Amino acid sequence: MHGLDFASLFLNAEAHIQYHHTYASKVYDGNRTNPSLYSKTAEIDGDPLLFIYRVYDSIVAEMMALKNTHVFIITGLSQVPNERKHYQYRIIDFEGFFANIGLKGVTICPRMSRDFLLVFASAEAAQAARPVLDRVRCSDAPLFTVKDRGETLFCQVGYFGPPEGLKNVTIDGRPGGHSAAFALVSIENVIHQPVGYFIDTLSARTGETPMPLTDVFDRLSAT
Repeated sequence: MHGLDFASLFLNAEAHIQYHHTYASKVYDGNRTNPSLYSKTAEIDGDPLLFIYRVYDSIVAEMMALKNTHVFIITGLSQVPNERKHYQYRIIDFEGFFANIGLKGVTICPRMSRDFLLVFASAEAAQAARPVLDRVRCSDAPLFTVKDRGETLFCQVGYFGPPEGLKNVTIDGRPGGHSAAFALVSIENVIHQPVGYFIDTLSARTGETPMPLTDVFDRLSAT
């Protein structure tokens, strides 16, 4: 960080740690907890959020210690504790699972967490697949949410309850121990809110004073 006129640093680790482990932190004053099958942070001597906050503090302190340095910190969003149960699951073996339900002529493209894209040769083939997907149900509701994109279907696992609820997954009305086909990937400890914050070390205008994200470029250019 020496001899530079301008430098930017993007940090995202804290957002992920908050997302997965807020319930295990001292800064959380709600009643939710993460089960040990998902996270063991509550069983160790340490606080995941305070740990990453201290890491970020040390990075900011290093920048602030530089001479003649203007530090501008901005968050695009912020997070608040999620006070409802929100589990997310992912199919473990996509090819095997969809072969089992009889879905043919499709290219399966897994995405993040519970998302996946089904690619077909035509929009007609994609439409023909909709009833096949609908045959997979959990407690008599469709297991997958589906967005029609013409020749592709953007799908998500739409069950958000605890793992034992996956025992109610059926294919064509037939139970079959399908819960083993899914892995728990996250419990949503926090949710995003469209409010960000900023700190400008050369200005008193910080904190909760409104500033649209679209103004960030002009603000930086003016310094």
